[in-house]
Amino acid sequence: MEHNEEELYTITLTKKQMHLIANCVEDCSRFLAGQCELGFSEFSLKKYLKIA
Repeated sequence: MEHNEEELYTITLTKKQMHLIANCVEDCSRFLAGQCELGFSEFSLKKYLKIA
């Protein structure tokens, strides 16, 4: 089965979810550039663990 067209998806996010994704992407970018601290991701995970 061949697909020549790209499949498009739409997702709905809250502002809070969008900030979380943006911060995690920034962490990954910094990590790849040699900054090994994952400040946003660690903070978000710690905050999540307190809620759960």
